[in-house]
Amino acid sequence: MGLLAALCVNSDLPGMKIIRTVLLLPYVVPVIALALFWRWMLDGSFGIVSSVLQSMGLLAPNQSPLATPAGSMVSVVLANIWRGFPFVMISYWAALQSIPQDQYEAAAVDGGSTWQQFLYVTLPHLADVTKVLFLLRLIWTVTFFDIIWLISRGGPAGTTEHWPIWIYQESMGFFRFGYGSALAVMLGLILLAVISVYLLVLKLASRR
Repeated sequence: MGLLAALCVNSDLPGMKIIRTVLLLPYVVPVIALALFWRWMLDGSFGIVSSVLQSMGLLAPNQSPLATPAGSMVSVVLANIWRGFPFVMISYWAALQSIPQDQYEAAAVDGGSTWQQFLYVTLPHLADVTKVLFLLRLIWTVTFFDIIWLISRGGPAGTTEHWPIWIYQESMGFFRFGYGSALAVMLGLILLAVISVYLLVLKLASRR
């Protein structure tokens, strides 16, 4: 989504300034406002998303997607994507701005189509930023807490409870600070191991 949005805002189409502003809104709006917005849309009585799903027969009357395990998980995943993709868009947009235009002109002279220009000119220039974005989004997604907690609080029945919420509940809910600290250290070590393997794979690939 971030790459597609970056390709969109990098064009000079009419009204693009307004589109850029709209696409950036999820990243600049406070998390509590986003969470309240999602909870309002998913409310079983007056939420627009719940009303559409109820009219399609996918939900019982006055039921919210947050009340079902599958619906709650889909809701927090979509909220995470909506909150996070503007950062990816900005990063890709900056990388697109740095690509020399003469390379596109040379590709066009050689008969390269738009898809071939994207494949052999654009993507190679985006390789480095993609590696960094993958790493950052991995860390941020694994440690994502605020908007998930504000929307679902890990429910229903723990279906959206992930490691950071587990740490929070053990530490601040049951006041088992030692256990919560151990979980936090374990999460950090797992992330460190995954990042080390990722960097090693990139290093080996660069030598080939």
